[in-house]
Amino acid sequence: MINTFSILQKMRIFSILCLFIYTSCAPQTQKNVLYSQKLSENETLAQYADEFLKKYEGTKRDEASTAYLALLQGNYLISSYDLNILQLKQDDSNNIIPHVESITNNLSKHLSNYSKTWGESITYNIQYPYAFVDFSTALSIVDSEYRRVGVFTKLEELKDSLKAKVMQLDKNNFPYTLQIYGIINQLITLCENPIGSLTTFNSTVNTLKMEISKIFSLAELEN
Repeated sequence: MINTFSILQKMRIFSILCLFIYTSCAPQTQKNVLYSQKLSENETLAQYADEFLKKYEGTKRDEASTAYLALLQGNYLISSYDLNILQLKQDDSNNIIPHVESITNNLSKHLSNYSKTWGESITYNIQYPYAFVDFSTALSIVDSEYRRVGVFTKLEELKDSLKAKVMQLDKNNFPYTLQIYGIINQLITLCENPIGSLTTFNSTVNTLKMEISKIFSLAELEN
């Protein structure tokens, strides 16, 4: 009787070897060159093209691909956080509740980027360790590129804008608003420093979002 599992194993090993030989030997445009060209064609990211070209020159695995995607993500996040900051500044009241949904959605997108990079890098690095970096390297690249475009500077500005609002509130009259403010700060902290395992990270994010949902309607009544 033919051992189907053994045949599938051999086919998988053969396909991996073929991919390794192809990626090692086939003439290819270096990814740092390819993505640097793409950056130069992007009006808001063109300023980073030359530095990107130098930083990822000679890298053998997916560093340049991960970095390029992080730059695109970072550019989107900056625009999103800028809008949140502008809306908070234009609101003459100290009521942060009308802005909570938008802010939470943007922070969730930020955290989702980490989660996706984290999970995919674990899977791909196990399957193709010669082609993909491990998860800690991938997250480090994302952190580096987010810093390059100023994502964390925007997060600090967002924190300051929220703090300026809630400091004017009577703590006795706005307990639920202040609870939501505290939870948002926890989400921001995770955006600045994604810690734990992938499982605990995702669990923490989901728990914090659920906590906001539970008390949001009560916070609305305070304002």
